[in-house]
Amino acid sequence: MTAGEPAVACTGAPPAIEAAVDLMGSGALWAELLLTHPLPLAELPAALPRMRSGTGLKVQVLPH
Repeated sequence: MTAGEPAVACTGAPPAIEAAVDLMGSGALWAELLLTHPLPLAELPAALPRMRSGTGLKVQVLPH
């Protein structure tokens, strides 16, 4: 891995998850296209009800 390259790794997970992480790491699968609600960490309380209700299928909580 080089500086500026995203770190994508997965060990000990079921094979399908490991395969998905490998695809994301190679750039063959753009995970951001699958996200329905990228939210900042400050909106975590709003993310949880969306996930529970099914209105947010793939919610990403960002650190900023």
